[in-house]
Amino acid sequence: MPTNEESSQALLKATSKTFGESVLRAALVAADGEDGDPKKLTQHELAKKAGVGRSTIAKYSAGGDDDKSVANPDLLTICRLADALNVPPAFMLMSADDWNHLAQAAAYYADAMKDEKFVTMSREIADSSVANAKSSALLGLNLAKKFKLHDDKPVDADLKARYAEQITRQNKRVRGGILAMSALPPIGQVKKGQIAPLLTMCAIIGAQIKTFD
Repeated sequence: MPTNEESSQALLKATSKTFGESVLRAALVAADGEDGDPKKLTQHELAKKAGVGRSTIAKYSAGGDDDKSVANPDLLTICRLADALNVPPAFMLMSADDWNHLAQAAAYYADAMKDEKFVTMSREIADSSVANAKSSALLGLNLAKKFKLHDDKPVDADLKARYAEQITRQNKRVRGGILAMSALPPIGQVKKGQIAPLLTMCAIIGAQIKTFD
């Protein structure tokens, strides 16, 4: 079982690689060609537009696998590059798994809307007075349970202790992911009709939290 430090370093390494790949992909279509087609923005052009050094862009784009080449940009640099590439900063850090989970959540919600029980639940959520992180987190957890994405029941005592511990730890992490993801949206600033689909997506994405065990 990895320590918190080892898990954090693994997450940093994966996110660093994701960020560099995101910069490369967005830069491929960030310049306007004379014919109107999108063109590649060179590292020099992106560096100038974002106000960062060209060597910095090169480091982020390298995507090396050794610890020494792990890029760790500060928030200002991420914001400058995202602004230069015309994308929200948070999306620059999304991995392939994150994008897959986002697509899965959208598809899940579309299918759920065909279910009369879920439609009724969506209306109840829309009519609720949710306006704080704790309330939205608990609603997200309730949705996850309805979708059978999370189960609070104790682990079967017949399971070997080693597996029971792993399952309990994973269930705790999934619960935490669902609660945290569902608490992230500024619910008080979200239109009531958008709360149900938003929390549905948060619950699904939160349940897919990646571990580095």
